[in-house]
Amino acid sequence: MVQECKSTESMPIFQAGSSNVRLPKHRSIQI
Repeated sequence: MVQECKSTESMPIFQAGSSNVRLPKHRSIQI
């Protein structure tokens, strides 16, 4: 539960960066 909440919060921050082309697609499916 804590890892899922942290993963989702860290995602938006990373997506706004420049890794939002290979991370959002890979992590979007895992979440």
